[in-house]
Amino acid sequence: MVTRDEGTGMAIARLSESERIALQGYAARASWPAGFQIYERGTSADGVFIVTRGRVVLRSRVRAGRGFVPWVATPGETFGAEGLSQHGQYATDARADEETETLFLSSANLRAFVREQPNRALMVIGQIMAERTALLEKLRELLKTNLGEQYARASRFKLKRALLDQLDSKHDFPLPPKMVEAEFASIWNQVQQDKTNGQLPPEDAEKSEEQLRSEYRKIAERRVRLGLVLAEVGRANEVQVTEQELGEAMRQEALRYGAQAQQIFDLFRQNPNAQAQLRAPIFEDKVVDLIVSKAKVEDQPVSKDDLLKDDELPEGYGA
Repeated sequence: MVTRDEGTGMAIARLSESERIALQGYAARASWPAGFQIYERGTSADGVFIVTRGRVVLRSRVRAGRGFVPWVATPGETFGAEGLSQHGQYATDARADEETETLFLSSANLRAFVREQPNRALMVIGQIMAERTALLEKLRELLKTNLGEQYARASRFKLKRALLDQLDSKHDFPLPPKMVEAEFASIWNQVQQDKTNGQLPPEDAEKSEEQLRSEYRKIAERRVRLGLVLAEVGRANEVQVTEQELGEAMRQEALRYGAQAQQIFDLFRQNPNAQAQLRAPIFEDKVVDLIVSKAKVEDQPVSKDDLLKDDELPEGYGA
């Protein structure tokens, strides 16, 4: 039976029932309950799996809360062919999407199969190669997507930084002392924790406490000034953070905590202060988008290194 992969357009043959029966003398049978993790990305691999019943979802993790599914193996299809390479490691996670049965053909048993049943082995190897090619093509698509997102985030950061620099330089007004002190206390507390843990940036480790206090007080003043400017722009233009936007931010943040995600999400729902911490950066980004939409913005070609190079100012100064 021949199927066509929707992503690559490649024609891929599924193993027939008679071919699967022929493999049973060489392969280990296993049953997997729905939702069972058959293997994880990065673990050692040796051999290849063939689905005989059910289906197996391969997932490549992008970041917390997000994933990419390059392949779903159904009866007669293979997965985990990374195990046929020397010192192979799985490139994806594999999970039984429903109650599933598989055959596992180790590298040694595949060699025996080739020796004893070369014609049938040729069909199996051809299918493995076709499916492996399709999987690699999907993973290449994922890599391109990730790089595109990385460059887009870097471009966005540069644009936002330039805008905030302009706003900071063009606004000079008395700042509420208590707000500045509260912001400085928050920043300085983090600096002290980093110092205790030996995690200060190298450039900070060489400075005196007086120098550090002076620099981070300027950062606190800048943050308060920009916060007030952006708040006024948002108020004048009726910028609002919707419940849907806040809910999505709560969900994304909760997913970073893995098995505790539901508890963290419930904590956000019940804690207005925690919600405010998530609401503030969403509001800031929406105001920045508003200003950019009304400004004349020119694209400038830059090298990848220039786009991704670190900010030279102390952490937080550009935000």
